[in-house]
Amino acid sequence: MTRKKQYKVLHVISSLDIKFGGPTSYILELVRRQIDFGINSYILTTHQKTKNNNFSKSLKKRVFSFKCKNLKSINYSRQLKIFLDNNIFNFDLIHIHGMYRFPTTYAAFLSRKFSIPYIIRIHGVFNPILTSKPTKSFLIKKIWESFFDFPNLKGASLIQCSSIKEKNIFKKLNLNNKIFVSYNFINKLFQNEKINSKYKKKINENIKYPFILFVGRINFVKGLDILIPVFSKFSKINKKFKLIIIGPSNDDYLKNIIFPLIKKFNISNKVLIKKPVDHFKLFNYYKAANIYVQPSYSESFGISIFEAMSCNLPVVTTDQIDLARELRKNNAAKICKCNENSLFEALEKVSNSIKLKKKLVYNATKFIKKNLDEKTLINNMQYNYRKILKK
Repeated sequence: MTRKKQYKVLHVISSLDIKFGGPTSYILELVRRQIDFGINSYILTTHQKTKNNNFSKSLKKRVFSFKCKNLKSINYSRQLKIFLDNNIFNFDLIHIHGMYRFPTTYAAFLSRKFSIPYIIRIHGVFNPILTSKPTKSFLIKKIWESFFDFPNLKGASLIQCSSIKEKNIFKKLNLNNKIFVSYNFINKLFQNEKINSKYKKKINENIKYPFILFVGRINFVKGLDILIPVFSKFSKINKKFKLIIIGPSNDDYLKNIIFPLIKKFNISNKVLIKKPVDHFKLFNYYKAANIYVQPSYSESFGISIFEAMSCNLPVVTTDQIDLARELRKNNAAKICKCNENSLFEALEKVSNSIKLKKKLVYNATKFIKKNLDEKTLINNMQYNYRKILKK
């Protein structure tokens, strides 16, 4: 691969706050690795309170972040708008991550208006479970789609999907047939013992009990309403186990659904809810945990699944995640149905079999090396960039 900086790429994402989980982690690692491989990449984003400066040296001068003062729900920033108006022509390609927010929508609109090549990564927003469930913002999203995001999707040079399943869902909308599939990057911290060994804090010295770990946004999609009653039953048999949930609450789901469930099953002393943590702390949770569980009703990629795998942690997840078929075929995770009985049986089997744990970890390591190799993923991305720019 050539390391000559041939073109400038601007990645646009609404926020880099760690509370938004996967997309933030993905884009930072993507741009970091693109720079290493000679792609001249930058990030445009917003912040609401204080600017996030917790970046590596290679990224500090490449992140343009502007404060949201008004209309924070859509991440509106007048300064970001001015920046795009004045600087969008300085970039050869605009890579947009997400929808339904001002930064991503406006960047796509300007790119379309001035015929600047642009890619939109849809981040699972068209999964049926999301589009069929009414929420407070459901009507607003539909209006936003009709007036802004659908025209932007139609005019995009390419649409990026995280899986074949997501690609097939998007194709049914008949908005744009120029689609490519690219998996997410896994932060090098989780894969390289030489890098992460100096950051180990061995939290298992403070947490002296076995535990099941969940990492992700706390909302209806993640299946925590299944996990809580399942863990209640599991903990009666495995009395020393606890459940640790790390992630931000969306739409007051923690307050309105999860806390009442924990109270109902009388397991308050066995469930720990923690706010999002940085990668260094998260690495230690993965390393200290006994099982990772992702009981999602829907998951376009599920980056925490593969972070856990990278840390040699056996994974239990449902057949509703987009990569379930591939994981089952490679026996890289214990795949169950998205219901209480199936999830309970899966957790029991993994927790009671050292042989099964070792097999899952071994196969997961092989799967990551084969399918999530960073050089292959960078080459795939660069190939699609060049294909667009040639036109």
